[in-house]
Amino acid sequence: MVDGFQPNEWNHVFASIQSLHSKKFGFKPDHFDVVIIDEFHHAEAKTYQKLIDYLKPTYLLGLTATPERTDGVNVIDFFDGRAAAELRVWDAIEKGLLSPFQYFGVHDNTDLSNINWTRGRYDQSELESLYTKNNDRIVFIEKELKDKVNDPSKMKALGFCVGVQHADYMAKKFNQMGIPSISLSGKSDTQKRSSAISKLRNGEINAIFTVDLFNEGVDIPDADTILFLRPTESATLFTQQLGRGLRLADDKECLTVLDFIGYSNKKFSFANKFRALTNVHGRKLQRHVEDQFPVLPSGCAIELDKVSQSIVLNNIKESVAASRPKIVSYYNSVERPKSLIEFLSKTELTLEDLYRNDFYFTQLKRDSGLIEFKQTDEEKQFGRSIMRSIPLDSIERLKWSESFFLSSSVPKSSALNVKETTFLQMWTANFGENDEITELDKLLNRFWKYPEIVSEYRDFVRYLLDEISHFTKAWENDFDIPLELHSRYSRDEILASFSDIRNGKLYQPREGVYYSKETKCNLLFVTLNKSEKDYSPSTMYRDYAISESLFHWQTQSNTKPSTKKGKRHIQHKEKEITPLLFIRNHKKDERRQTEPYFFVGPVELQKWEGSQPMNIVWKVQESLPADIYRATSISNN
Repeated sequence: MVDGFQPNEWNHVFASIQSLHSKKFGFKPDHFDVVIIDEFHHAEAKTYQKLIDYLKPTYLLGLTATPERTDGVNVIDFFDGRAAAELRVWDAIEKGLLSPFQYFGVHDNTDLSNINWTRGRYDQSELESLYTKNNDRIVFIEKELKDKVNDPSKMKALGFCVGVQHADYMAKKFNQMGIPSISLSGKSDTQKRSSAISKLRNGEINAIFTVDLFNEGVDIPDADTILFLRPTESATLFTQQLGRGLRLADDKECLTVLDFIGYSNKKFSFANKFRALTNVHGRKLQRHVEDQFPVLPSGCAIELDKVSQSIVLNNIKESVAASRPKIVSYYNSVERPKSLIEFLSKTELTLEDLYRNDFYFTQLKRDSGLIEFKQTDEEKQFGRSIMRSIPLDSIERLKWSESFFLSSSVPKSSALNVKETTFLQMWTANFGENDEITELDKLLNRFWKYPEIVSEYRDFVRYLLDEISHFTKAWENDFDIPLELHSRYSRDEILASFSDIRNGKLYQPREGVYYSKETKCNLLFVTLNKSEKDYSPSTMYRDYAISESLFHWQTQSNTKPSTKKGKRHIQHKEKEITPLLFIRNHKKDERRQTEPYFFVGPVELQKWEGSQPMNIVWKVQESLPADIYRATSISNN
């Protein structure tokens, strides 16, 4: 159902959203059992919303390659915060579902530092004028094209430009080089677009230069070269444009990407683009740039010339070291959005960028003049505590938090069931004093005195829901302990989940092994990479993953197989004890914050040897995910 064609029976209908929206729906809301909507990140658009509100299918499936919308809307909310399946670009390349890429970042000797920066982006007219009056840049582009592409006369390239004038200019210059090219824009009619794509596929032309086209919804698998001829402020847009060339095609070994990099405005961020390319961010991304990108999917490469590397690295260092005044400047530059989600979306900063400097969103709004009431020490304590929840990645717990903190009046802990009370205790471990775990209502009354903080935390939780990139699994147990396998927790959250309260306070053992008498669970807290600064020589244990299902662990130096602690390990089956393994890489992360533990789950004894310390090999009940195995294997420790 497109371009005026109408179905006869309405049994199996393939339709464009424009065709469906152009007239009244010719079917009942429950007519279709299954409805599949592609490009679901547009779900908030009026055309999509009208259709979604009307349909009442048994199953609704939304498909999108870019779930992270630029306006902060969480499309996962249409599905109760759960994605049925997820496959990121890196994983798709590893599985051979997308083409590998060779990315070249080359310095084109342009200076964009004086281009006006408005509403979070370069002034488009100034940028276009600079590019269309710079013939030296064209000479450089031609040189790099011949150097990086085996045979430009056989390439099938898409070039992304600033505007129509820039696209026309690039097509003209390439034609003058002897490289047949066409320019397209959103104003080009359907016939011209189809003709251009057909000519590119059959080799009549070698390049299409475009603006406002081919970001999504167009499949051109033959495209083997992408030319980024303008800076791209949005990581989502960059990923969409890169994706135009990642489709598999016969005789296409890989995608060649040429990104022309100039001296940038201080407000421009390269971190967004390279985070999309490398799947890492923050100081880790900085190290990847410094080390020339050592970890990439099979067949992929990223190469920056020396000048580009210097520009990108300095920019990322500035981003990583984002100061409080700089964040305030970012906030004001995007017209001071009221919600945390909108702010992060428009600036493409991360939660760590905002919260790592003892800063929080309510204070950001205060510094920008949107909040008049003064900061109190208690508000400051709550604002800083939000950062401790950044590792939270349990969908069930996040969904509960979103609902719980939606209340305008102070909730009562007495209205909660056992699991919900435990969730609240785990929250208290991050936000309250140690003795408030037995006085939950007292803490809630204190917290609800600050409606801006409550609203900020609710937005914070929604943002975390949208950002979840892996799946966890409920740990089945008889004690209503709501921990999830392959989820992350602070030590205090874990202990709060076991509700070991002594003398009105949460018990906090100092050792790396904690035995819960009530549940007969033996908790093993493992830090893989130990620093002599943080640990004494007697606690520098040797722990590592042997395989995805076997983990080598060394006990404390004074543990013997004949002691009570030793027997809990080697006789756990006979004593009906459940060993639970929690691991982390370091005591402190790159922000010098306490690193959370990854819940591996129940383990059982495979073999053991020695005494003081004992060396034990545990068999993991649920295999370690590939990324956790790589990070914890002996080759990395």
